Amino acid sequence: MKKNTSTPIIIAEMMQLIRENHGINLDGINMNLLLRRLELLTLKHKITSVNDLMNILMHQSETSSNIIQQITPSVTGMFRDPGLFLRLDRVIVNQKLDKQTIRIWHVGCAEGLEVFSMAIRLAEVGLLTQSVLYGTDINEYALKKANKGIVPLSEFKNYSANYLAAGGMNSLSDYFTISYDQAILKQHLRNKIFIGKQQLGLKENFQKHQLVLCRNLLYYYNLAEQNMLLDELVDSMVDDGIICFGINENIENLTASINLKCLDAQYRIYQKLKG
Repeated sequence: MKKNTSTPIIIAEMMQLIRENHGINLDGINMNLLLRRLELLTLKHKITSVNDLMNILMHQSETSSNIIQQITPSVTGMFRDPGLFLRLDRVIVNQKLDKQTIRIWHVGCAEGLEVFSMAIRLAEVGLLTQSVLYGTDINEYALKKANKGIVPLSEFKNYSANYLAAGGMNSLSDYFTISYDQAILKQHLRNKIFIGKQQLGLKENFQKHQLVLCRNLLYYYNLAEQNMLLDELVDSMVDDGIICFGINENIENLTASINLKCLDAQYRIYQKLKG
């Protein structure tokens, strides 16, 4: 997948194929990032021609699933950036979000690990009963894992360290049922989580949320798409609602950022202005 004069046509055909066969719309994605990922994936799967890649993506298979998972925006992990969770504890109390029903939307939730982390954290600070957590993504393969509440045991040691760094009050294993090579989130936590497929940009979200987490998703899109997506995210929030971005994401050059006030520059936490 080396870049040449025909590359834009090939990419357009591939994106159409993914849209028609897998129901995933990649319009507006950063092309340079997409090309880099495709080059790595073709090497990994020993794909030597564009036709071979197209044939793989045309069918539902383990290989096509793996490729699509790798090229769609997806960054996940339990208690990623542990300091964010400590900071959010204070923000929720300071903004008096703890005095109302807390609707939380995890945008681009991938396999749901960040949603699981938030549910655990809310349980430990006594806010889970008044909270509803939504996780959405465009990748159906990742969402199937998220709906099962599964965390791979191979990563559990790292996640346990993150959990403690995030102010964990117990043992992370207390919140899971261990079975063979995987850990399954306990049912009382899963009862507060709703996972589903949603494509940003279609303005399908009619709820207003107190807290939105859209971390490292805007990075994957071009500037025009970023502007449109941020506008949609801000519109999905209540006045004074909180939104979090990835710690390396810069939104100040986006037009919708004028509706946001920075509460924490390190962890990219913002509040929606009234009016």
